[in-house]
Amino acid sequence: LGRWWIYVHNTYYPAGVDGLIESVADYRLIHLFTPRSFQWTKELTCAGISLNPAHYIKYAGALFNLIPPVHISSVDIAKKDIVVFLILYVPLIFLLFSGVLHSLKTKDKTGYLMLVISFSFLSPAVFEISDPRFSIPVLLPVAYFLGIGLTKIKVSAKALSFSLPLFFTGFVFFWISTHPHFFGFSRRVTELQKTAEFINSLPGDGVMAQFGYPPEIAYLTNKRVICLPLNIEEFEKQIVSYGIDYLVFGVVECNGASVENSYGADVISYIKDNTERFIEIKRVEEEYPPVKWKEMVYVYEIKK
Repeated sequence: LGRWWIYVHNTYYPAGVDGLIESVADYRLIHLFTPRSFQWTKELTCAGISLNPAHYIKYAGALFNLIPPVHISSVDIAKKDIVVFLILYVPLIFLLFSGVLHSLKTKDKTGYLMLVISFSFLSPAVFEISDPRFSIPVLLPVAYFLGIGLTKIKVSAKALSFSLPLFFTGFVFFWISTHPHFFGFSRRVTELQKTAEFINSLPGDGVMAQFGYPPEIAYLTNKRVICLPLNIEEFEKQIVSYGIDYLVFGVVECNGASVENSYGADVISYIKDNTERFIEIKRVEEEYPPVKWKEMVYVYEIKK
């Protein structure tokens, strides 16, 4: 209902990912359910009905990665990750399927309900959305089937009823004490902190940043922030319509290799080539030691 109200009362609106401006006046029914189907966001996220089995395997594979402490990096798999997989993932997968099969065999109504809930929560995969955070609600049915699988282990009911609550209670206190931040993280890291400090010192308030940057800049500054468009025509129109003063984009360096953001590459090249209109006023090197990742961020001012 809220989306419908926004679409009806606006021609353009930052309905896309990371504050990307979309033309919402000509919305369709699908846009009420998933704004990712708008033109530019669809191009960024590759949204749309997926018939690729590998896409669903990837989505389901992200499931266990949400359960502390079994997170495995998909970018840099180390030997310890393989050990974690063998010691924790394999037993969890076994217990999960054991619980599912038992529910089907005994015609457990609650089990059927949990299976339906699982498929409904996995529905974003239908629209080619495989971000791990979309799997979080599936942890409810997963926990249910894991519990059933645990009860099938050949140990005495008395020992199980005593040891499991004791273990999980102790683990919860241990995990919270060592990982005090949101969703069990041990450290709090916010991207673009040095860049945001510089932007906050500038007199203008309109900022246009490349895909991936707007949430952090909006969080850390008191500026108006929208996402860099994907083509030059939209870019020229939006910097006037929204009174943009500054442009922000960057290059990521991971494991010694520099990677430029491919989204909006034509617009970024256009900005760099038009030195009379767009003036580079700052280069900021951002470092994120926990993930061995840094980036060079460029801040440009629009000459008016």
